[in-house]
Amino acid sequence: MTFLVPGNLSLVPSFVLMSELGWVGQLPALVVAGAANAFGTFLLRQFAQASIPDELIESATLDGAGFFRTWWSIVIPMLRGGRALIGIFLIGSRHFIADIAAGALKG
Repeated sequence: MTFLVPGNLSLVPSFVLMSELGWVGQLPALVVAGAANAFGTFLLRQFAQASIPDELIESATLDGAGFFRTWWSIVIPMLRGGRALIGIFLIGSRHFIADIAAGALKG
């Protein structure tokens, strides 16, 4: 559904959300607006499915690690490459209309 709706329709709700969070004119607005989209979510999910074996999660559970400990100690470090790829796409993207609307870029 997200790919069918033009991105310009979410500019005003994005700005309202960023202003309520107090992120207008700050870097978190730029990062969250760029990374928390359908493409970033899909890419990170596919990267996680391909790079984190189920046996590793199961062995952490058998060793006594809970959900959050497994997430923090195993999953987050193994997703470093996927997060870097999303960051490269954010830097390389030239869609600054949403970033300007979110108030992250001044000028």
